[in-house]
Amino acid sequence: MTPDPPRSRLVTTAWIAAIVAACALRWVYPGNVPWNADEAQLITFALDANAAGRLAPRGITGSKGVNYGPLPAWIYQVFVAATHDPIKMVVARAALVSAVTALSLIWLSRTLGLHRWYVIALLLSPYLWYYSRTLWDNSFNIPLCALATAAYVDFLHRRRVGSLLLALGCLPLMLMIHLMAIPFVAAMLLHLLLLRRADLWRYRGQVLALLIAAVIVSFPYWSRWRLIDPVAESGRPVLRGWLFALLGARPMTGTGFGGFFSDAWWKAMPTPLIAAFRTAAAVTAIFYGLTWIGLIITTRRWIALRRRLADATLRNQTALLCAGIIALQLMINGLTATYGRPQYYNATWIAFALLAWLMLGRMRSSFAHGLTTAHAVAATVIIVIVLIHNDTTAGTRDPGHGPAMAEQLRIARELARYDPASTLVNEVPFFDYAPICLLALDRLVEHPADPLPATTLVLQYASDDPADARLKLIPQQ
Repeated sequence: MTPDPPRSRLVTTAWIAAIVAACALRWVYPGNVPWNADEAQLITFALDANAAGRLAPRGITGSKGVNYGPLPAWIYQVFVAATHDPIKMVVARAALVSAVTALSLIWLSRTLGLHRWYVIALLLSPYLWYYSRTLWDNSFNIPLCALATAAYVDFLHRRRVGSLLLALGCLPLMLMIHLMAIPFVAAMLLHLLLLRRADLWRYRGQVLALLIAAVIVSFPYWSRWRLIDPVAESGRPVLRGWLFALLGARPMTGTGFGGFFSDAWWKAMPTPLIAAFRTAAAVTAIFYGLTWIGLIITTRRWIALRRRLADATLRNQTALLCAGIIALQLMINGLTATYGRPQYYNATWIAFALLAWLMLGRMRSSFAHGLTTAHAVAATVIIVIVLIHNDTTAGTRDPGHGPAMAEQLRIARELARYDPASTLVNEVPFFDYAPICLLALDRLVEHPADPLPATTLVLQYASDDPADARLKLIPQQ
């Protein structure tokens, strides 16, 4: 084999270094992340299950009364067995999610022969950056849907049974995280049945063994699955639900990213930073257009191919898979009136990313490089601004997110210094909304053998500034 020329090796080294740098950005200020009721409940489930010597039977309960799957709690059972420091858990989670996502994108790039620098632009997505750092459940589907797609596309290309089994193995795991994965799972299975029935039959023994294993692992959860409140947040189909899937490029952009923070948080930001943030978000919005054009082209080809789908090129087959995922998400979101929240794309984002990526592959190399560079720079600007400003405010006072994890952890450690018989007077509305946050942290922090005498402790915000989420604990004399 002829060795790569020096310039080619240098470019590859720079590419790998850029990927590592994009992932490393997720470890900056690891305590500067949300610690809300969902995260606290998942860690509580993990602690309880480890104490009982068993696997957690389920995950958290969603807004529609659905008991979600236990896979995230199982992962956190491993985390809390290794450390009780939640900030170290954030670092470990970011490393796990980033590694799987990055390797999956690299795999897709190599299999499809796509513009490899777009991997960096995707890893710098403010949404993927944000969700990789939070100790939440839904966002574990971000790396899993990327891995399933990469493995499945490799199977379409090389017919390797290992790739097929890896892709299929990801599907039940995604459902054991969140039912938002249904469009992705259904579309991939439908694509497999339409295009690769012969291969599926050829590997029927291995596929059947995988199916049996999946049933055994997931049966304890599904056998107890129930919709606690069938009328919770029910809604009739509305136009916004039907259109929601068409905005699925949002995770690759910075548009709407400010919704994670309160109005006061934004008003406290210097005007130049606000202008830079808005400009950067506008630059990233170009990928809505790439996704829409890709979807239109794919739909036209799908109609033209009709019964000759199996004869399509690998890129066309991949585009058909992406279109199918989007079509099913559109249908499910429309029928269930589900829309608005960016986490609803966490199990399908790869379909939108791939459509935009495939469109870049149709462009001149210099133009694709320009768009990718502009996107990566703009996304980095957004992330850095958020990191800097959120560090100065220690989070938000918004009940939906609250003070950052590091700030809550500091208070939990102060509380642990006092006798458990102490009385806590809470004057911070966030902890009325999510009392489990401090309760879970209390189980994680170290308690001294000789605590301070019992007293009354008052928990307040450190200042009257509505943008300052710092806390203070005042012992009463």
